[in-house]
Amino acid sequence: MSDNGSRKREPIWSDTEDMILGDIILKHISTGSTQLKGFTEASDRLVSRTSGACSFRWNSFLRKKLKNEIIEARKKKNSSKSRGHKIGNPQFYTASGIQNTSELSTVYHLEQVLSPEKVKTVIDYVQDLSSIHSLFRDLHASLEEKDLEISCLKEENQELLLRNKILEEDWQEFSTLAERFKQRGNGQFTSSTKNAIM
Repeated sequence: MSDNGSRKREPIWSDTEDMILGDIILKHISTGSTQLKGFTEASDRLVSRTSGACSFRWNSFLRKKLKNEIIEARKKKNSSKSRGHKIGNPQFYTASGIQNTSELSTVYHLEQVLSPEKVKTVIDYVQDLSSIHSLFRDLHASLEEKDLEISCLKEENQELLLRNKILEEDWQEFSTLAERFKQRGNGQFTSSTKNAIM
């Protein structure tokens, strides 16, 4: 992104850049990732574009243009989720943290020395710990996502401020030229009027 203090226009988006940005965001949608991560990846691929610029381009132009593709990407995401969902064996709680061989061996060992009720209590406790750990991990990921979103919005805001500044300068130039033209026209009219009278 160009420095806010300098009046440098961002080059117009090319068809190739639009295609790269669109492909990346659609990929993130279809895999269940976030658009923010897509904007970050796109800014890495498109060296002259910030994640804020990618976000602005996507939301202001490409999202409408690729409406059907977005619907298809979301369908892929939903179908992948349904295929990837596994129902664990409730006897061993494999769907809730008791997943690898060593953990199952521990369960078998506990069954030898404890009553089934006690084993279930221990497994429920481990399951709760696993759920809490998963919750903290999700919260951490959510906070990182929000930080990235704030950063992206700040960049997008800077892009908009720069565009606004350029428009204001263009308007000032236009107003100055219009005023000069008006004055020049009035001067010519005055001279021609005097000549006609004389």
